[in-house]
Amino acid sequence: MEHPIKQLKNKSHKKNSLHINKILFRDDLNVEQFNIVNNIKGPMIVIAGAGSGKTRTITYSVAKLMENGVKPSEIMLVTFTNKAAREMLQRIKKLLGKEPKGIWGGTFHSLANRFIRNYTHLAGLKPRYTIIDQSDSNILMKLSIEEIFPNYKLMNFPSAKQCFKILSYQINTNRSIKEVLEWKYPQLLKENILTKLENLFDGYNERKRKNNLVDFNDLLVIWNRLLNEKEIAYDIAQKIKYILVDEYQDTNYIQANIILKIAQINQNIMVVGDDAQSIYSFRGADFKNLLNFGKRLKNIEQYKITYNYRSTPEILQLANDSIKNNQLQFQKIMKPVRKSLLRPKHVIVTNEKDQANFIIKEILTLRSKGINLSEIAVLYRSNFHSIILQKELQANAIPYEVRSGISFFEQAHIKDVVAHLRILLNPFDELAWNRIFKIIPNLSKISAQKIFKILTTLKDPLRELKKFINSNSQINKEKLSKQAINNMLKYFESFEKYSTNSNPYEILQKIKKLIKPHIMKNFENSNERLKDIDVLIELAHDYNLLSTFLDEFNLNMSELSTNLKGLVNKEEENNRVILSTIHKAKGLEWKIVFIISLAELLFPPSHNTKGDLDIEEERRIFYVALTRAKDEIFIITPKSTTSYKRKLYLQPSRFIEELDPSLYELLDHSDNRFELLNINSNDYVSKKNNSKNQNRHFDSEFTTADKLLKGKN
Repeated sequence: MEHPIKQLKNKSHKKNSLHINKILFRDDLNVEQFNIVNNIKGPMIVIAGAGSGKTRTITYSVAKLMENGVKPSEIMLVTFTNKAAREMLQRIKKLLGKEPKGIWGGTFHSLANRFIRNYTHLAGLKPRYTIIDQSDSNILMKLSIEEIFPNYKLMNFPSAKQCFKILSYQINTNRSIKEVLEWKYPQLLKENILTKLENLFDGYNERKRKNNLVDFNDLLVIWNRLLNEKEIAYDIAQKIKYILVDEYQDTNYIQANIILKIAQINQNIMVVGDDAQSIYSFRGADFKNLLNFGKRLKNIEQYKITYNYRSTPEILQLANDSIKNNQLQFQKIMKPVRKSLLRPKHVIVTNEKDQANFIIKEILTLRSKGINLSEIAVLYRSNFHSIILQKELQANAIPYEVRSGISFFEQAHIKDVVAHLRILLNPFDELAWNRIFKIIPNLSKISAQKIFKILTTLKDPLRELKKFINSNSQINKEKLSKQAINNMLKYFESFEKYSTNSNPYEILQKIKKLIKPHIMKNFENSNERLKDIDVLIELAHDYNLLSTFLDEFNLNMSELSTNLKGLVNKEEENNRVILSTIHKAKGLEWKIVFIISLAELLFPPSHNTKGDLDIEEERRIFYVALTRAKDEIFIITPKSTTSYKRKLYLQPSRFIEELDPSLYELLDHSDNRFELLNINSNDYVSKKNNSKNQNRHFDSEFTTADKLLKGKN
């Protein structure tokens, strides 16, 4: 068999030519990848293991289509982050020597927005609708609760955040409210709760309609609904001839439905994914979309790419040995390309403080050997696992970055600034007005509510605002404070000249001047907040249209936050250890990885060990953690932890116990006052009964993915 790594040859290409030399494909791709790229037709499923060059395979597939005469506008490339889409499009541009203008590239939500903007009237929306993020959705849900159930605090009613999650689960998993409660929130099942939630969700949706707001769920729901219209579906099928979907194992019910509706006429669809890395069921993702793909379309071709370019053979052997214990999967063995280095290390420590001290000692040693701190990551199953480690890192003056918490764009002062832009685009945006009203001196909450109520009766609230404020009869009728009204008039005098056609960079400079007194008066760290606004202004410099900037802002906040870290804290950007949950680490890689708290009750957590499906997902999470490491990996098990001031003795994680001990080096750094407790084989899989459990009985719906693809039971 031809070796997966080939020496890349320098080829000269004419800058504006769409022609790609076929030798380039053979030089840049291994045998498995080339076989896929050379056979793009009809429905295809590509099982792409960790570190196997999935992105390369997808980008070369797009380039191959265009070389064969397919127009960019006839190709849809769907990813789960816009960062991934941009990276792929940049690679395609480099291959072609020309921008692939017109390609439908982006996330499900960004593509949905682009699609809906073309059919706004058919979607029942006003043209200038505003997209709201999850935090704004929670606020709107709370306002709906307060309006519909004024005494909700006495009713032991679910929080706004819980209510929005229930609604999201219902939409994204195609379940009823009752089924969602039984599945995720059994403690909420009580008398009349279903009726109350139905009334609440109706009120929430009506409030969005009046405010011309669209949340992330709506983007998918509306897109999916529009595709039910035969004329629209046919129109889309004429435009989009080929569909490529990345990370298909992470799709939910409605996302998979959308893709299949678009593909149903031309049938040219490639879905790429890895069932072994499906770890997002908590947000509605269903990896069975990947496993059952062969049942949804006929004459499907299956491919696998199994050469791993990231990890050493030792790390890969350990990962393969772990994931083989899952029953519901596409069977594959990832093959290493790199040369051998060190064996993985399983480290036993006495408690979580000793765990932190061990990590710090290793980090200092690695740094002394010239390893950059940013090449080191500590991964954990739950955020609280890192608390003690963070304290010890601070005590030892080791810089670190936690990949969690509030993002740059979710900060209150940033949202306050953006609220001014939102009312320019959509003057019926209640959430944006509420933020602005809070900034204006002497304007009470009740007065703000009265003003907004009147504004909603105006045809163009922002343009008629001054006329309304000067209308004494209305002010007297509503008994509004004249001082508050004067403050409001003064506030908007310098803002009223702007419109939807104004440049966002120019508008933001004016908004900073307006909001500066409020920030200086109310925040101790006012200078830092003003610097944050400068960062936002700088970001807007690349946008000419207000609508484009706001869509980018609302759809890509987390990615933009990551890109801005270098701008906000550039000096330390390459000098910090990364602390991250495993879920946030997916798709990333580091030279050195520590996986901490590998003990029962912690990983897997006690709340997620109720059935085989839960355990298999937890094992996939462990697999994802292992495959983030390039050179060296440490798996650490504390013998004890403290919970509610009680000391708990821990057993090693079942995911360690089921591993072949010859594949890792065991290091015991613990206090020997007590031994590791014996493994209870009734509780979970151990090495002794592992062979029996390999053939354990699953529910009748369980079967291997390979059999599913062949239509067998």
